[in-house]
Amino acid sequence: MTSSGGRPKPEPTTLYRSLVENGVEAPVDFFFGGEPKADGTAEYRSIQHTAELRKDLLKLVAVWRSKESKHLSEKLVSEYDCVRQPEGYITAQFIDLRVDDHLSKALKSLKPAADTPVWTTDDAEVGKPRSFVIEAKGATQSKIRFFGRITKGQQLVGPGRMLAFVEGDRFRALIDQKVFVIDARFDCVEVGPYMFILRSTGFESLFAYETSLKERADERIESLAPYVAADKIRALKVAIGTNRNLLRQISGRIRIDLKTADPARIQAAVTKCHLNVIVDTSGKVIRLSFQGDDPQGLIQLLTDRAVEGIVSGTSYIAPALQDVAD
Repeated sequence: MTSSGGRPKPEPTTLYRSLVENGVEAPVDFFFGGEPKADGTAEYRSIQHTAELRKDLLKLVAVWRSKESKHLSEKLVSEYDCVRQPEGYITAQFIDLRVDDHLSKALKSLKPAADTPVWTTDDAEVGKPRSFVIEAKGATQSKIRFFGRITKGQQLVGPGRMLAFVEGDRFRALIDQKVFVIDARFDCVEVGPYMFILRSTGFESLFAYETSLKERADERIESLAPYVAADKIRALKVAIGTNRNLLRQISGRIRIDLKTADPARIQAAVTKCHLNVIVDTSGKVIRLSFQGDDPQGLIQLLTDRAVEGIVSGTSYIAPALQDVAD
């Protein structure tokens, strides 16, 4: 199971930096993917391509590397956090595929090119592709795969659109053509045992990852049963079912171990940040509740997002948490 936050780990950091610094090389394979199912699996089709197209695909990766290398010295490589990150927060997030069943199963539906049917426009599953994959060889002969979405905006033909070109003095339409824009704005890249997330919204769309978030949220809520009243547990479940932001927050790692947490610190966080949380320490274990049906304060408390500015002493709710190295 993946978790939010956490100090960057050397292995994924090294792999990511190596990819940006060393790039990829031939052989290159190219795939289109269909709409993902709830479990993240999708139908994929291999693309017949020329030597020129293979060169162009490698050039796309080179363009991506060039942009990434400009920020490599300041790039943060941290565990995937399903909570939206602040604008301009420079980071590549990773998921360990060895412990993420949803993503591991989804990736198994992408077979080697030799074992994958060839794409055709009349294919019922992938006639209208929703994703593309560039597969190439890494510096250590390992397989590296770049994933990107194909949105409606990247499909240059369709209802209400005409694709045309200039030939001499004539403006001519291209008839019966399928045209897709494939660019270097990758959503994620698979390197060894890790998936690096570059654009979280795109990544989640590619693999129907919100299904995994819902399952994880249910597990988190069930673990609270000894410390939160049953009616508030039900309120929590209802809230995450209708509020995607709350779903993302509770799906992240619960950082507070209520079995060992200091009740005084919990109360201090509740008081300083005006959280809608009621703390009861009269029994053998701490009991938490909240007024009404809004669990936002409880989730912020459990995910340890109530913080205090070192200089100003002002209390805040932090949208993103990044450990500071010793």
